[in-house]
Amino acid sequence: MQTKNSAHPEPHLFLSAEPPAGDWRQTRVMAFQGKYLSLKNQPEKRYETISMGDILSLIVDPANATKEDALATIGSNYDGHDARTHHVQADKGRYSLLRFDIDVGNPSLDDVLDAFKSLVGDSIFLAYSTSSATADSRRWRVLVPLLVPVSHELRQAAEVEIRESIEMLWGFEFDQVLDRAGQHICLPAVAPNKRNKDGKPHYYESSILGETPLDLERSSLYPRVLGYINQSAQQEKRRQAALEDHHLKREIKRQAGDKSVSHIDWYNQHHSIEGVLLDAGYEQNLSNPRDWRSPLQTTSSYATRSYGDYFVTLSGSDAQAGIGISTRNGARVGDAFSVFLHFMHSGDRSSALSAVRSLREGATSSWPDGGLPPLKPITHQELKQARLTPRVIVQQMLYSDVRLRIGPGGSSKTTLATYEAVVLAIGKSLWGRAAALPVRTVFITREDSREILVARIRSVMEQLMLDEHEEEAVLENITVMDFTDITFRLSAVQGDVVIPHRQNLGSLIDTLREWRPDWLICDPLVSFGVGESRVNDSEQGLIEAFRLLRNELKCCIEGIHHTGKAVARDKVTDQYAGRGGSALADGARMVVVIQPLTSKEWGKSTGTVLADGETGLIMAFPKLSYCKAQPSIYIRRRGFEFRMETSVVSEDPDEVKRRDAQRLHEFLLKEKDQNRLYTMTELEKAADKIHMTRAELRDARTLLINDGRLIYHGGRGQKVCFHEALVIDRFDDDSLPG
Repeated sequence: MQTKNSAHPEPHLFLSAEPPAGDWRQTRVMAFQGKYLSLKNQPEKRYETISMGDILSLIVDPANATKEDALATIGSNYDGHDARTHHVQADKGRYSLLRFDIDVGNPSLDDVLDAFKSLVGDSIFLAYSTSSATADSRRWRVLVPLLVPVSHELRQAAEVEIRESIEMLWGFEFDQVLDRAGQHICLPAVAPNKRNKDGKPHYYESSILGETPLDLERSSLYPRVLGYINQSAQQEKRRQAALEDHHLKREIKRQAGDKSVSHIDWYNQHHSIEGVLLDAGYEQNLSNPRDWRSPLQTTSSYATRSYGDYFVTLSGSDAQAGIGISTRNGARVGDAFSVFLHFMHSGDRSSALSAVRSLREGATSSWPDGGLPPLKPITHQELKQARLTPRVIVQQMLYSDVRLRIGPGGSSKTTLATYEAVVLAIGKSLWGRAAALPVRTVFITREDSREILVARIRSVMEQLMLDEHEEEAVLENITVMDFTDITFRLSAVQGDVVIPHRQNLGSLIDTLREWRPDWLICDPLVSFGVGESRVNDSEQGLIEAFRLLRNELKCCIEGIHHTGKAVARDKVTDQYAGRGGSALADGARMVVVIQPLTSKEWGKSTGTVLADGETGLIMAFPKLSYCKAQPSIYIRRRGFEFRMETSVVSEDPDEVKRRDAQRLHEFLLKEKDQNRLYTMTELEKAADKIHMTRAELRDARTLLINDGRLIYHGGRGQKVCFHEALVIDRFDDDSLPG
């Protein structure tokens, strides 16, 4: 029997001091059918509620519904029209459920049950597989009913304590998005296309263990939960005191000295805290994006918190390394330059200031003209800190490099890009992939007017039913530059050679630098080059211009491009699907191809039917240089609503091999340009560098040799043996002159 702890929470942490009378199965929480349902603009209405007893029934017999149409709950008793708004739930909600989300690691149900039982003992908890889970890829949701409803603060702290204990003892990895006050969790459901002819799920597992709800206040977890809350409050007080101390010192210094903008101030004005922390290898807390874990830390806590222009770190490792400035209470305060100084220049202040001075001088003119970059030796620090991938904007999808989006006319290329920008602007996952931060997007249009694009943005926002805070985030993080009524090119012809248009690039960089975009989308790509009479020369000029933008703005530069007629008819989804030559696809580091599907093609791929007014799309990723090959995504569109569907057929293995072969070919071409040629042994050792297994690499090599794109010089008994990659140009039939 558990004894009541002597420590008590503040009164606001509980809805009631004593357990409610009656059967706990009658306790009700707000619920809604379909994740897109919102009543925020209907103040006279309230959401439905569901009893714990009905939730138990769903655990045993899941609803026959897709994830998008399934019943969902926040676990709170507040069911007003604004119940899905985070700050409202945080203030008004009282929670009768703890919620947990396990999407990675593929743990078995028995392991999940053992892990939670070790934390909640004999208290009841419910575990069930998700709608997207399969026998080979298991995903779980766990609900822990509470005897006494609790506040958002206490609910969040309890979930964090249970989650971190299980992560430490069992190695599970949880999705932290449920920390948010208004975040919903889908209740058990299995889609019709994932059931047999008798209606039974192809795969579904669940279990209910225990008898009575968790009495959190009287449980052994409670002192740790209160400790977490108190520690968080004390840490925040300490950070605020450190920040005030730092501001006071800066103000005294400012009043006593030169008020002109120093090199350090200039650097801080042009570089965000979040951006430099990411570049330095800090890990962001997805449930509380202000908090970061230093790469120097040995503990699992997020000891660094961003306050916009400054950060405060409580990490002893950061203090020992001398990052930031010490304050009276021991915490350290830093700015963007503090991170730049330590991680990019090993604490060498003279070197860091010299680098900033060079950056500043380069930024004063519209574009640095002429001259070659200085020859610099590779330092040990550079060797240690060099990364294999650029900045990750969206995992396994969007990186700070050149990207190409290809599709036939009318295939939703621009509208889909608008939808993606809105979703990422509010910090939500896109196509099952998470963004580290809300993404800032600039559309540069030479086709649709600004008014048309803004109207599309509004329509997507209405379809997503955003709350007022999310709407503000969209307006802050998306903007449109309308070049439809001016002549603006990113490349130019000089002496019969296509080169980047330095004046236009410089003006664009000057305009966008302070806005700090993460994603720059040029639509349509053909309107930014010198025309299609030169084919690959024109395309290479655009690629070079995009790379200059990438280098200066540190963001993803995307061009929206059309397919040729033959590709559109055949619905080709390889990286060379774009009209014209091969230079665009070869020069881009990411290529996305979108093709519309007929009802028959859609049904064969997804096992579902397109309703009247709906269209189906396939979005393929034939080229992603910084991660493993990704499967194609199937998207159902109705108006401005886009939903991802699960494929019921495995991806064509031949298509996967073709993508692997393309990746190997690009790698070998790039290495050949550096005069690096590979023997068979050396090539297999490089497999990890190309994100392949050795078996995948051997298959790709064979395919390239059979294609005539790879020659193996030498052989048994020869002293010199190496692989040579060859370039074979490809042109679309309707891009040729004449």
